[in-house]
Amino acid sequence: MTKKKAQKKKKYFSNVESKNKNTHFTIRRKTFNKLHKHCVSLWIASSTELIHLNESKTPISIDLSLKKPTQIRSGTLTFVTTQGKYYGITCNHVIKQLEIQNNNTITEFLEQGLIDEKTAVNLDYKAYKLVISTKKYTDLSNFNFIQPNAQYPHDKPDIRIAKLDKSIIEGIGKVAIDIDCKEEVPENLQFAIALGFPENLKRQISLDKSSHQILMPHNTIIAELQSNTPKERFTLYSQLDVEIERNFSGMSGGPIFWMEKMNYNILGIIYESPNTQYDAFTKKDLMICGELATPSIIKKWINELEI
Repeated sequence: MTKKKAQKKKKYFSNVESKNKNTHFTIRRKTFNKLHKHCVSLWIASSTELIHLNESKTPISIDLSLKKPTQIRSGTLTFVTTQGKYYGITCNHVIKQLEIQNNNTITEFLEQGLIDEKTAVNLDYKAYKLVISTKKYTDLSNFNFIQPNAQYPHDKPDIRIAKLDKSIIEGIGKVAIDIDCKEEVPENLQFAIALGFPENLKRQISLDKSSHQILMPHNTIIAELQSNTPKERFTLYSQLDVEIERNFSGMSGGPIFWMEKMNYNILGIIYESPNTQYDAFTKKDLMICGELATPSIIKKWINELEI
């Protein structure tokens, strides 16, 4: 083996190491780099945007300069598969944002006298759509995202799940997490890995006077589990050695993984990340909150969906 090839192989199988004040872990970079393939950015886009998306087949928006910045929101969608069927998981509050936007549009039509109340009741007009977008957009608005039932003594989870077509996932180059695998959640876990698409990393490139291309990179967070083997909602928390500008809005719906060397599987779904607006947190504090979503729990959600 040549020296050049040996160096390349060493780099490929090198470890990802992280040290902070409380923990030290080592995982395989080869495995670590696979994780982003299991999720995608989930957009709430206006119908005006979709016209331009459809014409160009690229993620384009003309509405970034509008007075209502909430018109362009995003979350994260996680893909799973079981028994040859495919599903997408995100957070309830992400889908609720879509529903609120569409309801507000009907209200605005009423207030402006464009429609009457009788028309409003029967009007099935969706000003906003649920979209996943990489090189081209896919409209998921017609897929039925349900919220799983509450499990006593807990409230309903901040989760929505829908059955998807395999072609949608493969068409954007993503891979669903296999929840039929035999890997059990290990005991005494020390850390977990969370992925998603923060809105604050969103960037735009002007294409012409009326349109922009939107770039949405993902973020990967490694932090300590506050309970070694979670049995319900759980928290990842670490204190860093350096300050960071931390706002992870948009990561909701992203997967949280347990990982041991080359083995990994889903542990949860991100539903919140308290930011530095809270007095108790500093720019060195890293915190992610997750809904417990092990393969067995996700299968229960799927059973509710399939009824």
